[in-house]
Amino acid sequence: MKIEILRDKVFDYLLEMPKGKVTTYKKIWDLFGVHQRKIWKVIKGNVDIEKYPCYKVLESELKIGFYNWSGGIHGKVQKIKDDWIEVIKGKIDPKYFI
Repeated sequence: MKIEILRDKVFDYLLEMPKGKVTTYKKIWDLFGVHQRKIWKVIKGNVDIEKYPCYKVLESELKIGFYNWSGGIHGKVQKIKDDWIEVIKGKIDPKYFI
């Protein structure tokens, strides 16, 4: 799948995610049948973080992980908390995952 098509599909998926829910890179890669590095590249290339909530994509071990935007990992944690999701010791309860 071309990266442009994949980007559109991934970003549409992020827009459809309800408030209070997160997902993992693995879930997205399974959904679209592409390698996890491609998903990571798409998410990392998000230039409109206000529109596309890439902060909702987490590592498969339920850890919050890397964030390349404002505030780094602390900024990501705050965005997640602002989305009514509880963060405990850097992890998120599975009940919040799609």
